[in-house]
Amino acid sequence: NIFFHFHDSRLKHYSMSELDKVSEYLSRYPGMVLEVKGFADSQGGSEYNQRLSTERAESVVNYLVSKGINKERLQATGGGTSLAENGSKAGDPSGRSYDRRVELRIVKVK
Repeated sequence: NIFFHFHDSRLKHYSMSELDKVSEYLSRYPGMVLEVKGFADSQGGSEYNQRLSTERAESVVNYLVSKGINKERLQATGGGTSLAENGSKAGDPSGRSYDRRVELRIVKVK
């Protein structure tokens, strides 16, 4: 539940409560390393969307770092354009809204 407005890499305010839960979880498991992967919708060119998706991932990393999580435990990557994996059509507004997101994946537990 970490989403963004159209053409924006700033976190929506309600995403912060979700990230607070992630921060608490990471604090409990200090050996865990996460990949933070951002995505953009199909609007705009591939180079622009790659940059935007990376900026979204970096916004999440910066938020978690502000909560005391060591940046070395977070790997920001951009996934570029995503295509409505929520079952909506890629051109549908709800599909595009879903595509403007960040996914978290555990890559390592020490």
